[in-house]
Amino acid sequence: MGFWLRAWARARREKPDVVYCSDLVSYPAGWIIGLTTPAVTVLHEHDTPLGSSRIERLLKSIRARFARRADVRVNPQADRARLLRDDTGCGEVIVAYNVPGQDELAPPLALADKPAGLTLWHHGSLNAKRLTFETVDALAQLPEDVTLVVAGYETVHSAGFVDMLMARARAAGVADRVHYLGPMARDDLYARAGQAHVGLTAFVADFIEPMVGASNK
Repeated sequence: MGFWLRAWARARREKPDVVYCSDLVSYPAGWIIGLTTPAVTVLHEHDTPLGSSRIERLLKSIRARFARRADVRVNPQADRARLLRDDTGCGEVIVAYNVPGQDELAPPLALADKPAGLTLWHHGSLNAKRLTFETVDALAQLPEDVTLVVAGYETVHSAGFVDMLMARARAAGVADRVHYLGPMARDDLYARAGQAHVGLTAFVADFIEPMVGASNK
């Protein structure tokens, strides 16, 4: 609640033209700001919330109010936009696919120009459902010139994931073959991804089924 009040107070003080919210935890702040200031509010939902805990149920009820109140609503995929409308009773949802533009994609490097060995690459929001700990266990069974490179960020729901991933790598004896680059600027991210041999992500069955059109992958 402290974050929501601080965000509201800052909006009252600084009078922004637009307030952008893209995470379930930020929606109460966006809703309050939309009710009490002239700022244009944008709800950009990347992942449909699936949790059922008491606090998540509360946040989803506020999500519905914010979705109906927001000036602009955006989803990365048409089926997910339909889910947002069905869940909240909101109006029009803009579908904006979260993919690189053609001008952002460089031709793939020739194999001769790529690093020696085999580089596995994963980027995006980081959690154990997108990048499983078993991936690190499997790496230990592969030749020593196979490495895993990870770029991206933890979310509020996956804080501590990178430390746990690296601890698993140390336990498996492959800490020197797992490299975390942290969050990267978009251009740098695509350039670095182009140096890898294989892009890697994983979806647990009960996670992918309701996740229509993987938003960040």
